[in-house]
Amino acid sequence: MFGLTALELACIQFGFTVSFHIVFPAITIGVTSGEA
Repeated sequence: MFGLTALELACIQFGFTVSFHIVFPAITIGVTSGEA
């Protein structure tokens, strides 16, 4: 691996989770409002 600690991996995973929960609802709302 890259010598990452558990804390660094947790921070990376948290970053992906937060960004996903910001982007994914925005996409789904945009698609549904565009179709309606």
